[in-house]
Amino acid sequence: MSKKLLLKVLVMNGVAVLMLSACSPRVMTEVTMTYPARTAEEVTVFDVGDTVPNNSVALGKVAVVDRWITTNCGYDRMLSLAKEKTAEIGGNGLLLTQHTEPGFWGSNCHQLMGTMLMMNDRIIDPTQPNPVMEGLKREAEETARTIEERTPPTNTFKVNFGPSCIVSEIQSAVGTYKSLWGWDFAAEFQHSWRSGVGVGANVQYFFAKYDDVSGGPGYEYYIMTKQNFTILYLGPTITWGSKLSKNWLLNVELGLGYANVNDSYQSSSGLGLQWKMGIDYVINKQWGIGIEANSIATYMKKPDGLVIPDDKHYGFNRVNILAGVRYYF
Repeated sequence: MSKKLLLKVLVMNGVAVLMLSACSPRVMTEVTMTYPARTAEEVTVFDVGDTVPNNSVALGKVAVVDRWITTNCGYDRMLSLAKEKTAEIGGNGLLLTQHTEPGFWGSNCHQLMGTMLMMNDRIIDPTQPNPVMEGLKREAEETARTIEERTPPTNTFKVNFGPSCIVSEIQSAVGTYKSLWGWDFAAEFQHSWRSGVGVGANVQYFFAKYDDVSGGPGYEYYIMTKQNFTILYLGPTITWGSKLSKNWLLNVELGLGYANVNDSYQSSSGLGLQWKMGIDYVINKQWGIGIEANSIATYMKKPDGLVIPDDKHYGFNRVNILAGVRYYF
């Protein structure tokens, strides 16, 4: 066989192996004890919620899950793989602890997790200690506590205040402002599900003053004045939150809502696009404090008589660093 043909055969075989492995279920184990191997037919299966014999010994854990584009992953096939792995380490019992069925939004496979066992007899006596079942109960309680600690509060009301800066240009009679500083007040309600995804609604109000000129009596002279500049934003948000630890909560938000800009001379309304990222310190079940950075870009109809380049839109962009209190309920 020529070197070129040999290389072609090796490449084709490698591709075939990769395709077969990608299409096969993934079997994962965590083994703590082994016995001489036996056949899969000797393995007795206990369904989720069943009680195993009191004298059973846990040999480890097994999981049979989807791997990318897995095929041939019906319940019988996945269970057969779990039994084979149990038999390989000498177990004669398999207690299923989790069975995830195929779903539209998830995998198209049945996925199984279980505890591999060595059963010394088949006696089940609820009046006597059962180390395997007691251990699984403790694990379930610990998992539930961890999930509870990492799950964000169901409902949150936030009040924030802090400095804000308009980073887009503002034209006035005495020049162009490229960094107009002011203050921002924000209030928000947020509802989160256990996954961390949530929805909310918030209102923010930006207030600043800038130098301008106005004409005196008969316009014989001009005087320097302070003009108000405000931006009102309100709208819904899509949120995602996760507890980094028991007391620290990370939160990210994206919103699209109504925006109104008023510069003392005219008022314009349009759309506002908002994003936020913040972190809270959870003091207790009801109260917390937090800090967040957020930005709002407004898009609205250009006022009559205002000339701007064709490649720019009329609107104002601002960034904020806000801090405040949180009420969880």
